Amino acid sequence: MNKITREEKLKRKQYNEMNKKYKKELKKLIKEYYPYDNSIETFFDIQVRHWIDYYSLGYNVMAMETKDVPEFCKPNAPTRLEIAKKLKELYDNYDNFNPLDAKFRSEDGIHLDMLKIEDAYYKTKKELFDYYFKYGGEMWD
Repeated sequence: MNKITREEKLKRKQYNEMNKKYKKELKKLIKEYYPYDNSIETFFDIQVRHWIDYYSLGYNVMAMETKDVPEFCKPNAPTRLEIAKKLKELYDNYDNFNPLDAKFRSEDGIHLDMLKIEDAYYKTKKELFDYYFKYGGEMWD
């Protein structure tokens, strides 16, 4: 029987604490907002942050990366950690979208250009979900 190393014990402890943290966060979110706020983005943010922590820790990660499986023929595919980090970046762009930004002003510099705002907001949201639809299926273990 193999003896568990100190490093493995530490990683297991971090893994359990991480799962407890996100479980608590989800419970709090559901208690406060569900069913009144039907915002999938809020749940999505928690999931993506969990993925980042999970794949960064690397404990209990069983599946190989797509790029490491010869049968998939995708040597340049991003790792699940890279996917999660990119999703977080895209989510933050979407979540922090500011329609009052100066680039959305009309030519007079005073009024907001609603078409520019709508186009930019749609583009930001589309980038996030297009990337998720492209790589979301790889976020399993």
